[in-house]
Amino acid sequence: MPSNRRSKLGISRRALLSASLAPILACGRRTATRVSQSAPSFDRPPPVSIAVAQTFGVGSLESLLLAGLSRGIRDGTLHPDTKVRTFNLVNSASGTLAEPLETLAAEAAVDIVIFPGRDLIDLSSAGLLVPFQGSLAEVTGVAGGHWRWTLQAVTVNDAVMALPAAASPWLLLYNPAVLDSAGVEPPPETGWDWTQFRESVARVNRAGPVGLHLVQPSSPGGYFMPPIYVWLGAAGVEFVTDRKSPESLLDGKAERAVSLLHQLIITDDSTTSSASGTRFGAGIQKLILNQNLGMLCLGISAAHPTELWHRVDDPHGFEVASFPHAAHPVTPAEVDACIGVCSLGADHASAAHAARLIEAALDQTVYLSARRSRLRGAGARNSLSDQRLDVVERLIPGATAITLTRAERRIIDVYVGFKGVRESGPEPGYLEAAASLLSATAR
Repeated sequence: MPSNRRSKLGISRRALLSASLAPILACGRRTATRVSQSAPSFDRPPPVSIAVAQTFGVGSLESLLLAGLSRGIRDGTLHPDTKVRTFNLVNSASGTLAEPLETLAAEAAVDIVIFPGRDLIDLSSAGLLVPFQGSLAEVTGVAGGHWRWTLQAVTVNDAVMALPAAASPWLLLYNPAVLDSAGVEPPPETGWDWTQFRESVARVNRAGPVGLHLVQPSSPGGYFMPPIYVWLGAAGVEFVTDRKSPESLLDGKAERAVSLLHQLIITDDSTTSSASGTRFGAGIQKLILNQNLGMLCLGISAAHPTELWHRVDDPHGFEVASFPHAAHPVTPAEVDACIGVCSLGADHASAAHAARLIEAALDQTVYLSARRSRLRGAGARNSLSDQRLDVVERLIPGATAITLTRAERRIIDVYVGFKGVRESGPEPGYLEAAASLLSATAR
């Protein structure tokens, strides 16, 4: 099996905020009031200042977000005086977006912030998001316009904290030709259970091609791809959608997920793994072009390198099915991009109005849309075939939202992934340690 070496992931962190921010931070965390859904009438879109977080993990999504905003300004969807700036985690001692966003807002106005769904809890807890009034349908003005699980992902204490702009269901990608050459029938649309999945991967591997491609970390700072929390969601671990129940790590489901990955990677030796996100993409591309890859598990959205397989006219293109599951079909899914009203801005009502316009503008470039009515928007149609979108459309309504924060994901990466999936077997007490740390982070 190829080497799993990787460079240790890390987020460079500078010192805490400069002394000029002391008056802001001295106020402590904010309690924001809700934005009235009865926004004032506008003859034209209001000019706003937008901050885009450069923390999506994949540069292609950041580029598409910025391209969508630029297009919205050019075509008049957004005000011509709209300002767009970017920020990242460099100035964050805590590893959250709160501090760098406050730094940016101290330099110039920030009315709207666009950020990954994994950062919503932290920004909300810091009082940096102004909640919208009413249900998500009332907030957006479209009854039932969003997938239900996206509502769960952006709602905190019964308040809608942001508009979900981009969704990402985790699915199984498979090459029908490679599976056929190995005598393996394609999976049903609802996906294989883990026994069928493991057997199919092994059969493809024995026939010559690579059965499955994934990333396995070689250091505590590394990560799995798909992430460990996605495998836990497919196992039915409830804490993925309920951070108040970390003890569900101890009911056997998480252990079963770790056992599956150990079998695939170590016991069966039926996968090939890369050492970094860059090598992950390059490795997939080489295998696909050589018609030498049977299966791949990936999030279907602009947040993941689907450019490696999505072309409609690509003879090496993959088809899609539900993510492999432990007992019952499940589609782990995330909100990749959110649009929030920043509490540090001066006119929250105008910002809320602009947020709805921004959501529409991003539909032209970003996919998959969090709105069911826009699933086949321009961004998706430029990237996914109708046949693949048909499958996604049937699977995504019942998806299970992953709402873990950055800190919670890191705990799972290190204590469940790195300490669990080891050649010598899981480290004693690894799940108990993870559950204890998750309990400490619960709010």
